[in-house]
Amino acid sequence: MVTCILKMNYRYCILVVLLVLPISLSSQYFPDTRQNLPLPMLYGKDVPAALGDPDHIMDIFFVIPEDYERKVYFRVYDPGAEGEHDIVRDTISVFQYTVLGGKGCLAVDDHYSGSVLAQKTFGSMGIYDMTQETIGGFDIQQGEYMPGLKGYLFKVVIEGMKGFSGNGFRVEVSGRDDYLAALEGAIVFCYEITFRINDIPEEVSHIFPVITDETEKIFLSTYDMEKEGAIRIVSPEHKIRELKVSGDDEWLKHEIDIKPREKGKILDIQISRSKKSTLEDNIITVRILDQDGLPLMPVPWSISRYDQVE
Repeated sequence: MVTCILKMNYRYCILVVLLVLPISLSSQYFPDTRQNLPLPMLYGKDVPAALGDPDHIMDIFFVIPEDYERKVYFRVYDPGAEGEHDIVRDTISVFQYTVLGGKGCLAVDDHYSGSVLAQKTFGSMGIYDMTQETIGGFDIQQGEYMPGLKGYLFKVVIEGMKGFSGNGFRVEVSGRDDYLAALEGAIVFCYEITFRINDIPEEVSHIFPVITDETEKIFLSTYDMEKEGAIRIVSPEHKIRELKVSGDDEWLKHEIDIKPREKGKILDIQISRSKKSTLEDNIITVRILDQDGLPLMPVPWSISRYDQVE
């Protein structure tokens, strides 16, 4: 069972894990390979929202345990729009990575809330293709302290500043600046993700929201699925709920009631491409919040379940 108490001012959360959950957004990097999600994809600012990226910006949150005594480093894999994981349409696109901490860091849609700790930009000239770049290293006390989680929260904001290219990337937290060194008990989560849907219909992507005892509803919104994909929710009750998908340049919001037997469990939100789809590079956006407009928290990450990705 997972119990969570949220305070609205700074969205503190008390998360008590009494049951080992088999799958979650629990990792040192986002997205976790077990989700089978393609890398997040953001377009440069000059690309119309109708192509699947409504705002050209994304927030990824990390919570570092309070007893961690060394510096933490935030790193980005493939930070520019210039190679295999990207949609290259020009040589002028620029993407900015900002690490924030301090009071008020945890916020929904207030992307630059908190204090800016480090910032770097990357372009489309080919020198950062599939490289690992460190944005900065910090003492954990520079994050926002979350007493219920007994940890410090940091936010990494990725924004397409200009251009027409699409940038596929992965964000990591590490105990080293030169390779991905695991942090026991770290948490990573994101309330909204923009990504390129899998080209193969049989390749299903997963998002695993943890349902707490206080969760009464979740609001699942999709943008620009072109009505050619499929989205379903698989419940711990072994029931499958098929959902309508959004159309071209359209947000579609689902209000999903949480049943008593789903409390303290994980839902499996599955997203796949339609077998009849003829679209290439179909970029979509998925947003998941609870009834209070807050992101759903994952369980802490454990080194015993670590997936090395390098």
